[in-house]
Amino acid sequence: MCGRGVSGSSSAPTLGSLRLTSRGQESALRLLCSSREGLSRLVADWGPHPQIEQLCDELTPELLGAFADRPAGRG
Repeated sequence: MCGRGVSGSSSAPTLGSLRLTSRGQESALRLLCSSREGLSRLVADWGPHPQIEQLCDELTPELLGAFADRPAGRG
């Protein structure tokens, strides 16, 4: 994530589904990175801990909307 070599998997599109364009994907990645940086700033005074970094990586996508929050059949 955000230059860390983390990538998600994408599923094949289904009839009637919406997909991001290339520009949309780039914008979503910028939003994700910006959110990750903001979260890191909030916990910066806790010191450098690998577990905190891992939690920031895990929490950032959840804060932007988890797949589990999507209506059934649209994730």
